[in-house]
Amino acid sequence: MAKLTYWYGIDAGALSKERQLGLLANLPRLQAQDQIMQGRVDSTDHEAVHDLFLIAYGDVGLADAERLKAMQALVQASCAR
Repeated sequence: MAKLTYWYGIDAGALSKERQLGLLANLPRLQAQDQIMQGRVDSTDHEAVHDLFLIAYGDVGLADAERLKAMQALVQASCAR
């Protein structure tokens, strides 16, 4: 319940068990969105970027587009060496 209280800013103890389970099931999505918003993403790790965006937003098209950006960043980083 402490995770729910921290991430959602609510009194998780006041919620039904079903509601708590629903929020727990959504927690990876919330955490992935937070990671993206905080900029804690290795922009050159294209597979990790794809997985993170897929978890965060559930949108394959968006995840594919972000993977492409990450692949381009990796190529640019390699060329800069």
